[in-house]
Amino acid sequence: TMTAVMIKSSVFTLTDEAGVSVSARISITVNNINRDPEQRQNVDPQAIAEDADQVQLLDLLAYFFDADLNDQNYADQLNYELTVNPVELGLSVAGNILNANPAENFNTTGNAPLDVTLTVTDNAGGAPLVAAFTVAVNSINDAPDAFDQLTPATGAEVSEEVNLTFTWAEAIQNEFEQDMVNYTVVFFMEGVDDTV
Repeated sequence: TMTAVMIKSSVFTLTDEAGVSVSARISITVNNINRDPEQRQNVDPQAIAEDADQVQLLDLLAYFFDADLNDQNYADQLNYELTVNPVELGLSVAGNILNANPAENFNTTGNAPLDVTLTVTDNAGGAPLVAAFTVAVNSINDAPDAFDQLTPATGAEVSEEVNLTFTWAEAIQNEFEQDMVNYTVVFFMEGVDDTV
């Protein structure tokens, strides 16, 4: 809805040489027109760390502008719609702030950054503004999950000079990582190497 701006009416008086006058009142009404959103600058490629929880990615008013935002007679506002795949990136807009909250252990390392399309409109339904940028989620190294020794059982007693075979459950590495898992076995004698 547009708000009309009324300029106060004025009275104009015309007088001829004989001193005869005639007056007319003229009123002018100026209506607002909607101005479409504009882009101040391009959005550079963005990067965040894996498992970073919620991150404030962008202040969108630094990138997008509408001349009607500061119009006292016609207060407009910007609206944002995001398109991104996959949803694990967790993008959302609160006010004019673009936040990212990637899913646990999600990263794009080894793959192309994610394409994000941001569509900006105003309340008056003017022409939409579409901006595209990328977001990368950089991997951080995760420790392997805990694993269990299978044989011999913990606390088992064995005879001297018996060959022992130690087996344990495979350590499960993060499904998004391709690290090799290395094992280290440390032996100690109870009562002698209690500090190990």
